Amino acid sequence: MQRATREAKKRAKTDVKPGRPPVYTTESAERILEQLSAGRTLADICGDPGMPVPGTVWQWVIADREGFAERYRRAREIGRARLGRHTLYTAERADWILEQLTDGRTLADVCRDPGMPARPTVQLWVEQNREDFAERYKTARHNGCHAMADQIIDIADDARGDWVVLHKPDGTTETVVNPQHIQRCKLRINARSWLLSKVLPRHYGDRPDPPPAYVPGSEIAALLKEIDGKTRGLPSQHRRLDQPDGSD
Repeated sequence: MQRATREAKKRAKTDVKPGRPPVYTTESAERILEQLSAGRTLADICGDPGMPVPGTVWQWVIADREGFAERYRRAREIGRARLGRHTLYTAERADWILEQLTDGRTLADVCRDPGMPARPTVQLWVEQNREDFAERYKTARHNGCHAMADQIIDIADDARGDWVVLHKPDGTTETVVNPQHIQRCKLRINARSWLLSKVLPRHYGDRPDPPPAYVPGSEIAALLKEIDGKTRGLPSQHRRLDQPDGSD
């Protein structure tokens, strides 16, 4: 029995235990880059056995270990492209996205629809201005904010769900206020109000109207108008300054 215990301890010392290596290794780096290129997230990859934590990988990027920074960036780009390989730019998809944004939906919500591209893909269309997509996108987001303002009124006026029916043990029922639903509606209203105040502060912000624009020279003109007729002008250069007016 003691011999078996000693052998088990000996094997425990020699066996390789799964862990997260804190130092850079070529094997770990290559696996991370491979999985990133396949479309996996860094957090997901670092959850695999033997992988370092995300903070360690970021240290490799910052230190650019063996050119890791550029390879990491490239792997991320390839991974995003592969995720969106079946949702390339088409006029139909672009029109649908812009229509939904105009109705007040968020881009993240629209991109969750079946057949829609990932959010980074749409943002890439904006950066590349695919078929004048950038200006149309800007207009759609602007109009969508006004649609959100209408949603605030709709949420506030919609009383459905404000009351619930409770079934008591004696078989009777009672209609009571549903505080969870009301608080949820308040949260939806506050979120939209905050967003509108930041995106369109001139329309939905709380700050007062800005002061009138400053016109250079306006103070001097006002001063001259104020003193007009109240002075006899400067003394003549031929008049002695030490004599009062009218003296020889």
